Amino acid sequence: MKKFGILLPGLLAVALIAGPTPAHASCAVQLPLVESLAASSVAFTGTVLSVEGGDRIAQVLVDEVWKGGPLPMQVEVRGGPGDPQSITSVDRSFARGDKYLFVPINEESPFQDNACTATREYSPELEDSRPLDASIPNGGAPLPPEPVQPLGNEGPSQAMKGLLYVFALAVAAGIGYLMKRGTRKAG
Repeated sequence: MKKFGILLPGLLAVALIAGPTPAHASCAVQLPLVESLAASSVAFTGTVLSVEGGDRIAQVLVDEVWKGGPLPMQVEVRGGPGDPQSITSVDRSFARGDKYLFVPINEESPFQDNACTATREYSPELEDSRPLDASIPNGGAPLPPEPVQPLGNEGPSQAMKGLLYVFALAVAAGIGYLMKRGTRKAG
């Protein structure tokens, strides 16, 4: 009985330290990516701008539309069913700043996604699955061009401004010296 009295606190300590183990997604067998893309109605790549709701709700800047569309330049993707306050075995979380290939369940924002879809973090290997007719967001309209700064019109640099200031001081000091010298000769 004494051995049990010593063993029980040890077992309780191990159980408390180890804690509950997370549940794994209860998904059916996932199809290969090519088949998942063929079966989906929407697929796009995008970069996560911000996350909330335990990293399960993402604001995404759409890079390319691989299937479906047209899509706006920014969409919302929800990585789990229902209430963002509840936790399920199929929740998907997103990381701010990371790029993903999204293969959501529905066809419009807010998109529903979960751990059972073909959505995944983007990697160079995905280029092999990229369709030839992939388009940019916003209905295929070209993105506005980045403003171009003309070369040579930046104005004087900080160093040049400093040199001009020193030169102006030297000229002023020189003029002041000559004026003072001239008044000594006159007097």
